[in-house]
Amino acid sequence: MRTFLPRGRRWFLPQAVKLGLGIWLLGGFAGYAGTVSDLTDRAIVAGGTTGPMGFTLSNFDPKQTIRTVAANITSGNNQAYEAPGTRILQGLQPDVVMIQEFDVNSGSTADLRGWVDSTFGPEFNYFRENYSGIPNGVISRWPIVASGSWDDGDDGISDRGFAWAQIDIPGPRNLWVISFHLKASSGSSNSSRRNAQAQALVELIQANVPADDYLMIGGDANTYNYSEACLKTLGSVVDVSAPRPADQSGDPDTNADRSSPYDWVMAEAELDALEVPVTIGTLSFPSGLVFDSRVFSDLSLVSPVRYGDSEVSGMQHMAVVRAFAVPALELLTVTVSSSNPTLVPIANVVVGGTGVNRTVTVTPVASQVGTATITLTVGDGVSTASDTFVVTVGAAPVITSTSSYSGTVAVAGTNYVTATGTGPISYGASNLPAGLSLISSNGMILGTPTQAGSQQVVLIASNSYGLNLRTNSFFVGKGTSTITQGPAASAIAAGQPLSASVLTGGSASAAGTFVWTMPSWVPAVGTASYGVTFNPSDAANYHPAATMVAVTVNPVGSTYGGWLAGASASDRALLDYAFGAVTPGALDPSLKPTIALEEGNLVLTYFVRQNTAGLTVRSKVSVNPAAGAAGWATSGITDVAVGGPTTVNGVSVQQRTASVAVTEGQKFLRLEAGQE
Repeated sequence: MRTFLPRGRRWFLPQAVKLGLGIWLLGGFAGYAGTVSDLTDRAIVAGGTTGPMGFTLSNFDPKQTIRTVAANITSGNNQAYEAPGTRILQGLQPDVVMIQEFDVNSGSTADLRGWVDSTFGPEFNYFRENYSGIPNGVISRWPIVASGSWDDGDDGISDRGFAWAQIDIPGPRNLWVISFHLKASSGSSNSSRRNAQAQALVELIQANVPADDYLMIGGDANTYNYSEACLKTLGSVVDVSAPRPADQSGDPDTNADRSSPYDWVMAEAELDALEVPVTIGTLSFPSGLVFDSRVFSDLSLVSPVRYGDSEVSGMQHMAVVRAFAVPALELLTVTVSSSNPTLVPIANVVVGGTGVNRTVTVTPVASQVGTATITLTVGDGVSTASDTFVVTVGAAPVITSTSSYSGTVAVAGTNYVTATGTGPISYGASNLPAGLSLISSNGMILGTPTQAGSQQVVLIASNSYGLNLRTNSFFVGKGTSTITQGPAASAIAAGQPLSASVLTGGSASAAGTFVWTMPSWVPAVGTASYGVTFNPSDAANYHPAATMVAVTVNPVGSTYGGWLAGASASDRALLDYAFGAVTPGALDPSLKPTIALEEGNLVLTYFVRQNTAGLTVRSKVSVNPAAGAAGWATSGITDVAVGGPTTVNGVSVQQRTASVAVTEGQKFLRLEAGQE
């Protein structure tokens, strides 16, 4: 930034600014060490990408060296650029040229563009004034964002002006370059005209050049000595003080006969403080260089320059070369390396951002796993600094468990979630059946299920590279009820069904009740075991269980009186007892007597109870009893047992048949029972 102080209508730049800035540069940056902020190690799933990861560059001081040339080196009779001047510019390899007498061949746009391309390169830009004669111009390696020509304020000079260009050089600030060609010839009048031109240029600079841009002016001042007024005038905006460029012999003069300091490259104090030596090969010129092909050695360093190029006929002046190094953070270089290019090729490490804020994105080869150490090396042309971080590429888990799991209510068990991938792998699950849990470190599902049924369980396997989900079915079967102690059964009487026996006590592995499996079954007299079913209260989660329980069936009274058990005695009750009924009024139909005619005999089939102590059962016959022809008698009857005794409803009975021949009249058979 320029600091202008007024002195009447004049402006001047204090030289202390240059000195102070120069001291600050030397003291402030001496021994600096650049650093790269730390990047942490990263884990990436195979086929994935990490980044962009931000990192910061600190304490770097990148500089763009700008080699500038003031050139009025036309030759021949037409003040145009011919081979000698062209070769000198090619050999000096400038970045910015403040050129005078900018004529080439016909001066057409095509000729100018072709000459710039062949002399400097097609990437160079240029501006030339439209004056006929000997116009000024600017040539730049970098983009010219604005350009034009200012009137030099001398009505007597009609073939040139002040050519200016605003150049987008590396770094945050633009460079304003002004190419001038002041009035030639000696004498006080011409010296005054040059000073007037200089005053006009200073005023134009103050009015148009932004304070935040660098300023440089250069060209042919046609000054005969260092005390000319125009130099003092220009000194208000640029530095004109010594030391000044000189040739290898120490001669600073630039005109053709090397007797006067005609040509200049002058910079404002802030830019002037950034001057660096002009280096050509192994040669170094701290204050810049006045180039004379007859003096310079070794010419091989400035090929294709020839020895006599600076003395050809019509050669105007010597070129003046100065170099400046401006801060340019975008020139910080970041290079990368990979310890495992098979996994992470260098091309897959992409650095982004500008200046001191950068990013890096790493994309390993999709089919590879492993580790690679990535090194970022930052340089500013003076120092370098590095940072490394490790990229570990692994595979996310893939669940390999079977598609279904099983368990049983109340039965402790284990299942496992299994997965392949880079370890360690952590496991998880959601919607597990009640009573189950999962150990994350090994995928074991354990516990005792409490509810039967089928449900969908979401299984999870994860590692540092990602996670995988899978939905599996989980079936929990009903638990098996275990009877730990069977119940006791109350005794029942012969003829009663099992449901009449009361089951009490008993225990099982689950809450529930005991019931007879066949409650309607009528057991025989005696003690025997019959099926009992345990029905769990939680039928949704437990199966029933079965066991055998002994029950005693007592015969129904051994005497008629006991059989009656308090019931009223009657003829019917007596017959029921005699025929084998279990209780009064409950004679089994199969025990009822039957009668039939069989081959001339009247046959009565009946059953008689065996425990008939004190009871008589007999058969009688009557002939026409209704007519009173005869009474009931026991003669003529055949009464025999059929087979052995049998048990019916727990009662032992004997089948018998009573028969009588039907020979005459009407006959009847009857049974008679009585107590003895």
